[in-house]
Amino acid sequence: MDNFKPLAATGLPARVAKLSALVPRGEAVAEAIDEAEAGWNGFCLWLAAASGIDIFAYKLHQLHQRLVIRRQLAGVESWADYRCHLLDRPQAFARLRESLVTSVSGFFRDPEQWQVLEGRVLPQLAGGGPLSAWSVGCAMGQEPYSLAVCLNEAGRLAGSKLVGSDCSAMAIEQARRGVYRSALEKTIPERLHPYAQAAGDAYALCEPLRRAVQFRCEDVFSRPFAGGWDLIFCRNFLIYLNEGAQRRLLRRLAHALRPGGVLFVGRSERVTQPEVLGLAVATPYLYRRVAP
Repeated sequence: MDNFKPLAATGLPARVAKLSALVPRGEAVAEAIDEAEAGWNGFCLWLAAASGIDIFAYKLHQLHQRLVIRRQLAGVESWADYRCHLLDRPQAFARLRESLVTSVSGFFRDPEQWQVLEGRVLPQLAGGGPLSAWSVGCAMGQEPYSLAVCLNEAGRLAGSKLVGSDCSAMAIEQARRGVYRSALEKTIPERLHPYAQAAGDAYALCEPLRRAVQFRCEDVFSRPFAGGWDLIFCRNFLIYLNEGAQRRLLRRLAHALRPGGVLFVGRSERVTQPEVLGLAVATPYLYRRVAP
């Protein structure tokens, strides 16, 4: 770095040549980079503690890109100043916290996967009786509610334990209310018609369906969770995690399944070396627990 020289400005417009003289060189560059990295790392440590979300489990380069834009929109230049900005503005911090997680889902999302689940997997779980299922990162609850519809049509809803969890408090509150704007869902899924009624520009799920699912606001990385599940959904969540966090979470989820239980991941997600986790591949996105 000490021998660093700017590219020759020969042939470039005079304006660019003048700007090149302003670029910091040598040790100044390294110091500026170190200072910027220290500021970012310190901000991440504070944000993880203040939000209660283990942001280090996520792909930080993606988070950095998003937060740089939010910081610029706030009109501050350093991460230290942005932290002060958020501390002085609780509502801005609350909006930032909600933006840390992706709360996107839909009823019977990826229908072909649901067909396989209903036709080949659900009949084999829990001896065809009531079952226990957990939807990790359930967003606004469409996934566990979809499962509740499947189980009700199969006569298995009574006695089943269905849980949805997400670290977004707003998403969980929406899930508990069970009210969805039609514009958000485009059209009400036909299969949902017997369980929903119009409410202005939205539709509301019936009370029996809402009572069938329990919702929890929690970060899956910040607390232990119970085992003995017949079915765990972890769909379109792994893609946001770094490789180390993926491995840790998949190990815990695999151990939380009872023998014969199934882990359901997203269409573009895969479990590498599932046998190491005691899992066997049922389909590219369904994995069955085979080890005790």
